[in-house]
Amino acid sequence: MARVNKAAIRDEYRVMARAAKLERKWNQDLEEAQANGTHSPPVPGGEVFDMLKLPEGQRKVAAKRLFDRLEKGMAILYDRWQDEKEYEGWADYAVSMSDALQKYEPRAHFIRSSQKPFGFTYQLGGTYYQISVTATKYAYKVVDYL
Repeated sequence: MARVNKAAIRDEYRVMARAAKLERKWNQDLEEAQANGTHSPPVPGGEVFDMLKLPEGQRKVAAKRLFDRLEKGMAILYDRWQDEKEYEGWADYAVSMSDALQKYEPRAHFIRSSQKPFGFTYQLGGTYYQISVTATKYAYKVVDYL
């Protein structure tokens, strides 16, 4: 009798469930954006789902490359936020992070930003990453978002 790799099957279903949940959310966001007349979010079924087919190693390389490219800009944003958080709104910082993400990795999708820890969460090829900045550390890690 052949052995079944239950962990691999479970991981595959988890990725498929995340992609389906993300696609439903994008459809909902797209409908809301069109109803409000604002810009539309990334189109569901686009490159992000094609990236699910990429080997994990290639996704890790893309995430590391993005992390390295964003380091200086994130440090500048963090310092500015520390100086101006009493006077400026958070929305401008979130937009700056989203724009930088799209500039350096168009296949990535901005999920949300956070003030503590300062940074943002994004999705790249079925994997969620969080980039964070503190006074002494710049880091990224894989997170279980959904």
